[in-house]
Amino acid sequence: MRDCVDDLLAAKQALEKGRAPVPLRDAHRRMRCSWHTKDDTRNETFDALAKGYLAAVAGFDAKPSQEHYNGIVQGCVACHAVFCGGPLD
Repeated sequence: MRDCVDDLLAAKQALEKGRAPVPLRDAHRRMRCSWHTKDDTRNETFDALAKGYLAAVAGFDAKPSQEHYNGIVQGCVACHAVFCGGPLD
């Protein structure tokens, strides 16, 4: 997740500078097959939230924009609010 945050910050900075951000999907798609800190966190709820997040990432990669970036961030917020409860900046 820390790598995802770093990638998103870099994408945000690229957008702000009018540059094309590095595509995110290839790196971020691994979240669905990574090992979690707690065994019980890999379940249907996580998988559904991860799919939604990755759909937003795919939209951003296809057409980088602030709107699509905000969609990715909302995917983070949805997971943190409903499922994992981890920290958000």
